[in-house]
Amino acid sequence: MLAALSFPNVDRVAFYVFSWPIYWYALSYAGGLLFGFWYMKRLVTTPRLWGALRPTLTVQQADDLFIWAIFGVIGGGRLGYVLFYKPAFYLANPWQILNTLDGGMSFHGGFLGVVIACYYARGPGPWPHCQFHQRGTLGKTHGYAMGRHVSR
Repeated sequence: MLAALSFPNVDRVAFYVFSWPIYWYALSYAGGLLFGFWYMKRLVTTPRLWGALRPTLTVQQADDLFIWAIFGVIGGGRLGYVLFYKPAFYLANPWQILNTLDGGMSFHGGFLGVVIACYYARGPGPWPHCQFHQRGTLGKTHGYAMGRHVSR
């Protein structure tokens, strides 16, 4: 006998705000971003982690990075979907690019969007890009895991 786990039949819509559906996948994006933001600020504000060194980010820079990451995830995720999965459709129907009600986010595009957002959020400063990217992508793993859990 083959043992298998059956996936429960869960509605994609978590709840409605007025008549707008709020999907589990959108909640996983928000949860991943918020967790990454919390974790990044926690690392920056915990002195025992740094010893005699200064943290590579200030709290203000972490706040700025969070805002940029939101734009990077959403913009990059949507553009990634458009370019990687349905380029012919969106070339023929460019007005549909902004229509996200029928789905269409790409993890790969969202990750690239966050990488690009890190460069914009970094601005002029004495710290290397690599250290900034390490802090900027902390929530990626958790957000990706949450997204995979709720999508089918």
